[in-house]
Amino acid sequence: MKNTMSPLFPDRRFTLIELLVVIAIIAILASMLMPALQQARETAYGATCRGNLKSLGFGMITYSDNYDGYIVPGKFAISGYPNKIWVDQIAIACGKPWSYEQEWIGFKAAMNKNKIFVCPAEKKPWGNYADKSGFSYTHYALNAQLTGEEITAATIKQMRKTSSLTKPSIAIGLGDSKKINMYAVWSANRMNCWAYRHGGPYEWNYYVCTGDITLLSYMDGHAGTCRRADMETKDLMSEGFK
Repeated sequence: MKNTMSPLFPDRRFTLIELLVVIAIIAILASMLMPALQQARETAYGATCRGNLKSLGFGMITYSDNYDGYIVPGKFAISGYPNKIWVDQIAIACGKPWSYEQEWIGFKAAMNKNKIFVCPAEKKPWGNYADKSGFSYTHYALNAQLTGEEITAATIKQMRKTSSLTKPSIAIGLGDSKKINMYAVWSANRMNCWAYRHGGPYEWNYYVCTGDITLLSYMDGHAGTCRRADMETKDLMSEGFK
């Protein structure tokens, strides 16, 4: 058959080999870009989380200023006193009022409105802690060794004041938490402890800690990082106060 193509307009269709070469090049470029994109995403998550903790740390300081120097506890459980967890108190101090009753009614919506309680690196959803389906309070928790987990009529005299801080810059106020059923952390070596969401692969696990770096807010208002190895081998949670 006679070729009817004009020499001025040669056939420019790709051959199968050329198409495969293009696909291979795109795949190579994508594999080179993906780690950089993932690292950028993790960096952004870390910056957001650090900002949240600085805001919450400011809220703790504001609370102490408003209440005669007392440090906000994990929860008040005193007859005649509003049954409030620290989230309520700090939300109000940060100018973001929020109700404890929303734990069961529209909790996810409440958290979405108050992003300072949400770590973007946490993939586990909001849900019912009883069946381990998700977080029921917040992605952050107080250092219960400093603040106390629950204040009752019998323990109210044990509430600390800021005057008990010997070195606020190393006294941990709160930080990343993997506890889905509570709002304060007592130990760095228990199942329900700090969450190490940053600095490497992290996946929520009820029984073991995964990941490498946790972000913390200190009682002088700054936020910083701490490696899991340091948190689990040093008594950092009891430093900076008496």
